[in-house]
Amino acid sequence: MIPELHRRASQWYARSGHTELAFTHAVQAKDWSAAAEVLDSNCTDLFYEGKLGTLTRLAAQLPADVLNGFPRVQLELAWSIILEWRFEDATEIIRRVERTLQRWKSTGVSAEQIDEVSRIVLHRRMMLALFMDDVVELERRVLEANELEEAERLVASLGPLTERLG
Repeated sequence: MIPELHRRASQWYARSGHTELAFTHAVQAKDWSAAAEVLDSNCTDLFYEGKLGTLTRLAAQLPADVLNGFPRVQLELAWSIILEWRFEDATEIIRRVERTLQRWKSTGVSAEQIDEVSRIVLHRRMMLALFMDDVVELERRVLEANELEEAERLVASLGPLTERLG
């Protein structure tokens, strides 16, 4: 009964925009997936609002196997860690996310979701190279981003053609 009340409270707080309370109630219900989803949907906002301590504290409450299923949270943590000049830790997180992406490709996760997370990984790799003063790696990642952007423009330009052929 009490876990169900916490689950409902978590859902209500999430709908009301109270991230920390929604997360806390999900944790109290031991609904790790719901807690991770709350954090996943709010991690970027927490980061850009300067609530890095909150992001880190909440993420630390999740079991590692659950957190591994939410790469956006991990990548926001990696960005925070890069800003702290903890490059080895950030590199390990990014590698873990890249392994998750490989698993996703074989398990039917949508291409859109894979592309979104892949772009964030690319950004984190670029920022890591920048902070480490690795100009060669930074250039390689920037070229990779440019190729990705060019490919997207090409696909977008084919849209009208494929509609006509459809």
